[in-house]
Amino acid sequence: MSTKAAIRDWLLNDAAIANKISNRVFPGKVPQGESFPAIVLQKISRSHEYHLTGELGIGSEMIQVDVYDRGRNARWSVEYIAELIRLRMSGYRGQLNADVFCHGATIERNNEVNERPADASDEWIERESMDFQVWTTTAVPTL
Repeated sequence: MSTKAAIRDWLLNDAAIANKISNRVFPGKVPQGESFPAIVLQKISRSHEYHLTGELGIGSEMIQVDVYDRGRNARWSVEYIAELIRLRMSGYRGQLNADVFCHGATIERNNEVNERPADASDEWIERESMDFQVWTTTAVPTL
């Protein structure tokens, strides 16, 4: 299972987060016609660690977590949900699910973005974007 999928499951196991977003955690983008608020997970980069005899079996991924909402109180909503996620992920060490162990997660960047409406409405989409460096156990290739 991928780190993104493990993070999705792990976030949805948090009652406070699940109460706000239901099951709306998506890879890459929010599908057209979906309800808000929603979370999008993207892998920005991945690296593997090595020593003199080969790969160590630990790697890191930069995972971007974006919270989206729209409507009258969208800015407050995305800030609240993003803070729930930050409190859950930043500094975490432990099992994400049965397949993925997290050796540590640190927040590297956090910013807010407003997305202009595509139509003539005045309903902007609000987004809070966070990048987490997530260290996980990885499979080691055999020669």
